[in-house]
Amino acid sequence: MKRVSFFCCTTIFVASLFLGFNLRAEELYIEINASPPEIQGSVIEQAPTSFAEVIKTTEYSSGLVETIDALKKTASIDLPDYGGAISSPISVRGSYFQQTLIMIDGMKLNPVTGDIFDLSIFPLTEIEQIEIIKGSNSASFGKDAMGGVINIVTKEPTHRKSLDLTSSQGSYGYSLYNAHINTYIRDLNLLLNITKQSAENDFLYEKDDGSTAKRVNSDTDSLSGLAKASVAYDGWDTTLMVNVVNQEKGSPGGEGYGGLYLTPTDREKTIQENCQILTKKELYEKLELSLKASRLYNRTSRQTSWAGDTRSKLVSDDLDLGLAIDLDPVTITQGV
Repeated sequence: MKRVSFFCCTTIFVASLFLGFNLRAEELYIEINASPPEIQGSVIEQAPTSFAEVIKTTEYSSGLVETIDALKKTASIDLPDYGGAISSPISVRGSYFQQTLIMIDGMKLNPVTGDIFDLSIFPLTEIEQIEIIKGSNSASFGKDAMGGVINIVTKEPTHRKSLDLTSSQGSYGYSLYNAHINTYIRDLNLLLNITKQSAENDFLYEKDDGSTAKRVNSDTDSLSGLAKASVAYDGWDTTLMVNVVNQEKGSPGGEGYGGLYLTPTDREKTIQENCQILTKKELYEKLELSLKASRLYNRTSRQTSWAGDTRSKLVSDDLDLGLAIDLDPVTITQGV
């Protein structure tokens, strides 16, 4: 797998020399800002009386390379760490995780089964900013948002040609490779972002009897791709987004009574596909019409020692029609 990643990065580098891209390595930095931004995929304006906290990424580095690490920078997020590849329930200001709505570019991600949604499947290299909406008005997003809303806003294509490569290496086998390509064809802006992450997480821990052992079956391996296209034509601003994630990880279990609860063979694999198209037009000076269609596909398979092989599949389609007036914001939403 490392040879494939190296070959892909080398191929992109050579291709950039012939395509005229500007090649540079982009690092990550987390900045907390409470001012509402004007950006595609943002949902802050839907709850104007709630307090919004925005985590932004820029081209400067503070050593953060994971989305979960970025969320830990905010005091309002409750995110326990169970170690290894175990998914953590995320909540806002002490609420239950079932009361926290998770979204990507305004599209709902919470499973209808009420299970924990794992935000670690989205690499920080795909994200422009993370919005955290809290306060009583967050309930305007529905019953799943009684505690708050976490909205991931992905990066937007711009009218320029560039190629950004990122490579990170860390302890316990952690590695990240990212290629971010931005280009345009006339008025059509295009973006492609590919990220490969993996980690062994084979750290040492102390057992109840005072001896030490190495954590096993705690590895993670994920491949994520984000593709976007945007165009403005005849007054309509249209954006198409496709996001695909393929993640596999181990579930090590717990030490318990002399290792009774260790699960060295338990595995979990997730494939998630998000597709969204948004088009909007300013009909008059202070009146805007928008139409958004989206599809979420999620397939998860788990191999456990106590339940065997279990599989689940979720497909969700949404169609939203919105009408917004500038002076006194009014939104009419119809879901199909």
